[in-house]
Amino acid sequence: MNIGRQHFPAGNTERMGKIADIVLRLGKTARDQRRRPPGASEFLDAIRACESLDVQVSDEPGSVWSSLERAVIHKDTRS
Repeated sequence: MNIGRQHFPAGNTERMGKIADIVLRLGKTARDQRRRPPGASEFLDAIRACESLDVQVSDEPGSVWSSLERAVIHKDTRS
């Protein structure tokens, strides 16, 4: 999370923490499935999008966050 605070010193640290937890969890899952895990660039991209658009991290299906997570962290190619 330090890299997030370095790049976004005025950013929402609670949101950064939630994003960091998600990136770490998804990274473990990706490695277990022998896929490329999300890294620092995906973490920073997610923070940047959330800060720019004031997106709240949410478990709600169909939320803005769920779409952002698929596009930025998973690099989902689905439409």
